[in-house]
Formats: sequence, structure tokens, C-alpha cells
Amino acid sequence: MIDDYAHHPTETRATLAAARTAFPQARLVVYMQPHTYSRTRTLLDAWGGAFADADVVLIGAIYAARERDPDGSLSGLVHTLVARIAAHHPAASYGGTIDEAIEVLMVLLQPGDVLLTLGAGDSNLVGADVLRRLTIMEQI
Repeated sequence: MIDDYAHHPTETRATLAAARTAFPQARLVVYMQPHTYSRTRTLLDAWGGAFADADVVLIGAIYAARERDPDGSLSGLVHTLVARIAAHHPAASYGGTIDEAIEVLMVLLQPGDVLLTLGAGDSNLVGADVLRRLTIMEQI
């Protein structure tokens, strides 16, 4: 499991290229949490090719940080992001909230996979909980 602060397409591309070099035979499973509505909207078109070195891409709910979505009008933005990424990467999907993404990953992950959690919000909670759960499963 690797956690990285990457929350920009260029950072994400560099992190995944390094991971692919380090783990050339592994399946790279990526959970990325978009950071803020404004940044997600601004970088929408840049995200498409950022996941070329990943095998599976799971996009979490947007980490709003200081921003608000009082009328819910920004809730569809993450689905637009997923669609843009999926146009370049067929194994991209929406993972939902932190808790939902953890559940999806627990089903999705296979022995030998490398999980990368990317983002500037609380995306690190995903990897930490997945690792904790896998450790418990090994002990049973």
C-alpha cells in the first residue's frame, strides 16, 4: 500500500509512473480522492490521461475542504470527472465515500496487487483501513 499527496494530474501521472517502474508486474489499483470542487472543475480535462499506468482506477467523492455545495449542484461533478477518466481508462469507476470505497476495495483487491491512495484530503484513511482489514484477515 502506497499513500501519496498527489492531487493534481501531473503529480498523479508521475506517482503512477514511479509505481509502475517499482512494481512492473503488479496490478496497480488506484484510489484517488479529488480535492475541492473548484480544482476538480478547473482540471477536469487534464485528468483523462493521468492514470495510464494504473490497472484499476477508483475515484472517490470530492473532498470539499473549505468549499461548500449548499444547493447540491456540484454533486454531479465527480461523475463527470469519472466519465472523463473512463474515456481514457476503461477500468475507471466511482468509489463513493471513504467507507464505500473501502468496501469496494476489499472486494476488488487480489493477492499481489499494489494499492495506491492519492489525494490531499483524507484519502489516506482508505489505505490505512484496507491495510488494517487485510492484516486482520491474514490472522484469521
